[in-house]
Amino acid sequence: MTKQQKRLTFIPIILPIVLFLAWFLFLCFSPVAPHPDSLSYQLDADHFMDPNWGGMRPPLFPLFLHLTDILGIKLSLAAFLVNVASLVCFVLVAGYRQPLFSRRNSLLLTGFFLLPALWSFSGAKLTESVIPAVEAWIVILLIKLYFPRGEVSVGRMVLYALGACVLSILLKPWIMFFTVVSACLLLVAGVLFRSVRSVRLPSLILLLVAGLSYAQTFKYSMSKSPMSGNMVLLLCSDPGRSAELRARAGMQADTGSETATMFRTAAADIDLTNNKYHGDPFQVPPAEMQLLRFTDPNYNDRIKQAFMKVYFSRIGDMWGLAKLGLMRYIGSIGLGWSCLQNAGDVYGPNRPWFKWASLISVLLLITAGVFYVIEWRRENAVRPADPRSGIFALCLFLSGVLFALFLCLTGGMELARTVMPAIFLQVLAGAFYFISRFPEPAAVASPKPAGAASPDGRLATE
Repeated sequence: MTKQQKRLTFIPIILPIVLFLAWFLFLCFSPVAPHPDSLSYQLDADHFMDPNWGGMRPPLFPLFLHLTDILGIKLSLAAFLVNVASLVCFVLVAGYRQPLFSRRNSLLLTGFFLLPALWSFSGAKLTESVIPAVEAWIVILLIKLYFPRGEVSVGRMVLYALGACVLSILLKPWIMFFTVVSACLLLVAGVLFRSVRSVRLPSLILLLVAGLSYAQTFKYSMSKSPMSGNMVLLLCSDPGRSAELRARAGMQADTGSETATMFRTAAADIDLTNNKYHGDPFQVPPAEMQLLRFTDPNYNDRIKQAFMKVYFSRIGDMWGLAKLGLMRYIGSIGLGWSCLQNAGDVYGPNRPWFKWASLISVLLLITAGVFYVIEWRRENAVRPADPRSGIFALCLFLSGVLFALFLCLTGGMELARTVMPAIFLQVLAGAFYFISRFPEPAAVASPKPAGAASPDGRLATE
């Protein structure tokens, strides 16, 4: 190897280490940022060992807070290190015995460190501080489920599926949407395409385990999620909704009916929120609300009834709801770009240069990736890969897109923060495809045990 080749190999290896140290030092000197949601998490953490405390939030993040308080570790540093370790594990598992600091893996780790939202959230007392770690382990367990090393029993497949489902529920129950949709898409792909029929059994196991897990924990998950508040937030942030409700109230056969009255009172509450409180229903005193009083448990059933009538009583309403989610996904968050650069509301440490620096850095990273692919194709013979890796990555990516569209309908004022978990799942799907499609030369040439499958899509033979 010439000196120039050694220098070109050394640069991509040192970059993720430099960026790791930069983020670590930045979080060391940045204070942990509390937010209104932080109070409920901290209360759950303070009473985590109290058997009489029912808890207000899913337990995983309060447990993390509880452990950092006991150990005396700064939250931002603990979250940062856990996230980094999890992403390193993801790269190692997806790469299957390939060196961690190879050119390709270094390029991926550099890309992760150039996404400010992933790391600035580490300094916020919110569940988003550990989202990268939890979602990385969900994908790791799915990789182990679909790409086992050697023969794997059904029992172990059930354990992998159960682990992914438990992680999906214990931090943010809505992540289960991604897990279930992924299982459905992979099962459909296994039925439709002969070349990937081997994914049918793990997909069926994942779907059954996810369905049973979600059914058993549905009431618990709903008790930890402010569904009424999300419904009110969607109603108030839907453009032109109040005028449309008044028109529908006037079209009722009996303008004094319960449905017509419900439409008029909901429209009045929406106008009050948007005109007097700048569209923030959390700032409206409950006494001023007629119907959408979501902080009062006695109004939950009425809010749910009104929400169902508004959005699910006509086919056109459901189409309008889907269109609203798509418009927000494309226009409000730019297909997820604003979720990764932490634009809009600031959570955790932030600097004005995050926005433009992330754009320039990602463009440079894409350029480096293109050159890597060109060089890889020149150095390695293109081999036909097992299509399972591509189908797996595509299904995960599509599940992430559908998950993002769903979250776009629940975010309202904090859209970038709300949708960020779905966007990072798309990033992980793309990273897996890049790893599996362009393995390192040493890994391509190294033998594997007979029957073992790796995420790069190649099966070892006798």
